[in-house]
Amino acid sequence: MRYTASNGVEPEASTHGNKVGRVTVAITSLYRAY
Repeated sequence: MRYTASNGVEPEASTHGNKVGRVTVAITSLYRAY
């Protein structure tokens, strides 16, 4: 399980950090794109 500060994923969501982490990155990237 890898944690990235850029994603802001907390250790509590380690189980869902894999899928949720990618989703959050996509959402954040979209917001930054706009």
